[in-house]
Amino acid sequence: MICKFCDKDKKLCKSHIIPESFFKFGHVANDNPYLISNKNDHHPQRRPIGEYDNSILCANCENVFSVWEQYGKEILLDRFQEFSEIVEDGQPIGSSLTDWNYGQLKLFCLSVVWRASVSTQPMFKKVNLGPHDEQIRKLLASRNPTDPDDYAISIFRFTGVDYGLPTLMPLKIRSTYGLIFYRIYWGDFFFDIKVDKQRTPEKYTLGTLIPGEALIIYNRNIRESREYDILRKIARHNENKGPFKN
Repeated sequence: MICKFCDKDKKLCKSHIIPESFFKFGHVANDNPYLISNKNDHHPQRRPIGEYDNSILCANCENVFSVWEQYGKEILLDRFQEFSEIVEDGQPIGSSLTDWNYGQLKLFCLSVVWRASVSTQPMFKKVNLGPHDEQIRKLLASRNPTDPDDYAISIFRFTGVDYGLPTLMPLKIRSTYGLIFYRIYWGDFFFDIKVDKQRTPEKYTLGTLIPGEALIIYNRNIRESREYDILRKIARHNENKGPFKN
């Protein structure tokens, strides 16, 4: 089969879209990951090693992506305790880290959204980058993270609950300025990526990854977000199913 990254006819392998280390259900059901939905005809499905697709990458290309995946895990999971808390008016609003690599982290995020777009898995059907598929593939192939405003990325972390969160299906978001963003969830984290040629208005640059500056991850209280309504809907539709069994 043809590898979608190197375009060569090779044996393809299992490739995680959301890295296994991020794809978790938290403390529910003994940390066993589930794919869940608010559709009436959908039953929760166990995903012991996360969500993967075996129609995207050959083993050689998967190894390339694994380097970026390992860096994302290192910064956001393994080293998160090294971040300094950002406090405003006595309240924590985010975290910052000065020792990080812009290129590696942005390529990690680009690699996730690219795989989501070319994946055939139902979980990622809302991610369709169109002509940006090939543009991002070329950036990844040349190890070019590009300028901060090209495919601008901001990373956020959910707060407000004391248990891990499920990984939700990605969202396509159109801003009030008409810009297109995709939101990709990694359990307690998510990132927004601008997939648009327009420059990003200042109000949407909060936490944008910028080389030479501190990495800032702002908090989002899950109980005050649109995602909380999604989770409540999911819980109602899946009551007494899978991880929601009494």
